[in-house]
Amino acid sequence: MTRHRPLAPTGLNRQILSLALPALGALVAEPLFVLIDSAMVGHLGATSLAGLSLAST
Repeated sequence: MTRHRPLAPTGLNRQILSLALPALGALVAEPLFVLIDSAMVGHLGATSLAGLSLAST
């Protein structure tokens, strides 16, 4: 039977962080893009804003 050596906690934390940071960035950026789009399209009227709400969901 072969024993596997577990990853060191710092190495494991670094790997998790390298995966989590880009995901966190995407989760933060997407609502900001929708907010900015809504603010800009909102000046065009209710019909345009309704179209944006359909497109962004």
